[in-house]
Amino acid sequence: MLKNPNIAYKIENKSVWKQALNKGIYEGSALDKKDGFIHLSSGLQLERTFLLHFGRQANLIVAAIDLAQLGEVVVWEKSRGGELFPHIYGNLPVSAIIETMDIVYGGNGKATIPINIRRHEANPENMS
Repeated sequence: MLKNPNIAYKIENKSVWKQALNKGIYEGSALDKKDGFIHLSSGLQLERTFLLHFGRQANLIVAAIDLAQLGEVVVWEKSRGGELFPHIYGNLPVSAIIETMDIVYGGNGKATIPINIRRHEANPENMS
């Protein structure tokens, strides 16, 4: 049986993220609030999530989140295509953020997923 990663990712607008950092908690996007949980993606799911939900939006960051710090508020549930996605039922304390990275667009207009995401995903210590 495959294990779920201990690190998941959230894509958000930089200004919204800055507000969360100032407050000490991230309360979720409008969609998160509507659905009752904060949507996250694993490193392997992140690019598809970006393409489906964020398209060509500018000024975005991706935050790496240490799920182990959050305990039972993280639930892996079936979503898109039957895949298991991590959901946070509650607010996200910024203390659980490992790092934030800018989503950068290349000259071809394609977004580049930061290399750190691939590093986190490949580390066997980041699996539970």
